Amino acid sequence: MPKTSRYFHYFYSLRHSHVALLLHYGVDVYAISKRLGHADLTTTTRKYSYLIDEFKAKSDDHIEDLLNNFSTKKENKKIL
Repeated sequence: MPKTSRYFHYFYSLRHSHVALLLHYGVDVYAISKRLGHADLTTTTRKYSYLIDEFKAKSDDHIEDLLNNFSTKKENKKIL
């Protein structure tokens, strides 16, 4: 493998990891798109759609857990 293509690969691996971390910490996709220098949001969502879907599913699970905990606490207060 030529030296330049190896560095090219490392750069994009790092860039991809950067996007994954930003999504994990809840950074907005629009902000990520601007940070990466993409011309429009479609470029970002097309390239990283599988990551976006994965983190959206996780956030949906967290919201569901929060709502379940909230309703459980509300019911417990009624009993007391």
